[in-house]
Amino acid sequence: MSASRADGACTGEGRSAAEVAQDEAHCEAYGKGQPKHHGDHYQACMITRGYATNWDMDELGWIIGVVQTRPHDAATVMTDLAACDRQADNAKSATVVPPLTPAQESVIGGQARGRGYEGYHRRPTATRMLVSCLQGRGYAVTPWVPMNAPREYGLQLVTTAKALGLTIPPSLLLRADQV
Repeated sequence: MSASRADGACTGEGRSAAEVAQDEAHCEAYGKGQPKHHGDHYQACMITRGYATNWDMDELGWIIGVVQTRPHDAATVMTDLAACDRQADNAKSATVVPPLTPAQESVIGGQARGRGYEGYHRRPTATRMLVSCLQGRGYAVTPWVPMNAPREYGLQLVTTAKALGLTIPPSLLLRADQV
């Protein structure tokens, strides 16, 4: 698996900017402390903290949105996602796999026409196997997280805050790329 902050965005809806920044700093330190695959470890850490993230399934050649549905540690996230990637890649058309629910079909169909979207139509058995494996291990496929979401949302929030006459804390303004 390969993933990095450039490959996959993370989203933590419902969290304050300070909470997101704290989680990002913790996971960046965790990722940098690993001997290799720093970006993968960063994203695995973010998943353990309840964030949805885009994950590159190297074996399948797809990028999908993933979120945990029950608690895991980062090492388990890495192992689980790699195992599901391999299992799905090895799925043959004769492999018996449960069908996707309408909600799962909708999520996969809405993968922003990225690499995950195309794979769904070319290899439906592998797609069902991947979703089944992830679900069995405590994960869900989520809508693709836009790569530029954090930056765009930040600019929109600043604009909205100014329009409403709200004061933006200086600590947040210092972190901004552009004000």
